[in-house]
Amino acid sequence: MFLMDLMKRQLLVFDDYINETEQQLERYKKLPNRTLVVRKRSGRRTDYYEQEYIDGKKVLLPLGKGDSEKVSAYKRRRFLLEQLRIFRNNIKAIELFLSRFSDWTNEAVQELLPETYRSTPSEMQERTDGYAIHIPDHLPDDIRNDERFRDLAEWADQKYKRNPYPLPEEPNIARDGTPMRSKGECMWYDNILFEGLPVRVEPELILQGISKQWHKLYPDFQFKCFNGRTILVEHFGEWDEEEYAERNKRKIQEFLDCGFVLGDNLIVTSDNAYHHTNELAILEALEIVKRQIFR
Repeated sequence: MFLMDLMKRQLLVFDDYINETEQQLERYKKLPNRTLVVRKRSGRRTDYYEQEYIDGKKVLLPLGKGDSEKVSAYKRRRFLLEQLRIFRNNIKAIELFLSRFSDWTNEAVQELLPETYRSTPSEMQERTDGYAIHIPDHLPDDIRNDERFRDLAEWADQKYKRNPYPLPEEPNIARDGTPMRSKGECMWYDNILFEGLPVRVEPELILQGISKQWHKLYPDFQFKCFNGRTILVEHFGEWDEEEYAERNKRKIQEFLDCGFVLGDNLIVTSDNAYHHTNELAILEALEIVKRQIFR
């Protein structure tokens, strides 16, 4: 599950931060274990002191102004110690989260079931086809109660032809149990579900282009807007693979011929050269889709 994988990765990140911070603190190991104190004098004059207790009495040792090298060292050490405390507390919080949090995705639940109760990906697809969209409470009331939104929800819930190309043997599974072809598409779909946006997944579109040629298109996602426009979304993965790249360049040309323009009504995201996916970029792209839907 993406969230749990992210938390496990963050543990490793914080371990690195702790090691780096402890190394930086080594520079200040000869600094006395005293408290830094500041006193403001008349005329906005500021003096710094080291504070310690000798025989139960507080003693202040003058350090000078704020630009003193020793004052800067005290400040830097205190900053690093506070940062170290936060890193260690965050590790404890993540470890507690991982110990109590359960993966609820279809794939994880399937693993917990007796073998006789498990479903194949195709059976799960049959179960999720025709899924009626949930309208979440966090949508504004003016949208939830808008008849146009209800119409879009009914449109998304209608039966439609989907991309017939076989899914991978072990597909990515979205939060509602829908099998997806890639991690990126799964991230897109999970966020679409969270936002409660009416959508069609990999619909078959047969359209005649400006060239008068007919095209059969299978976008990753199709949205309809209040103003009647159609928005398509594509997430690309293996651009470094030549055949994949050529096939998808032709695909973009076909979209363009049918009136779908990159950055306008064709929204595109992509994995990077290492096949990693930036979900924050997907969320930003989804905001563009949302603005267009409700325009």
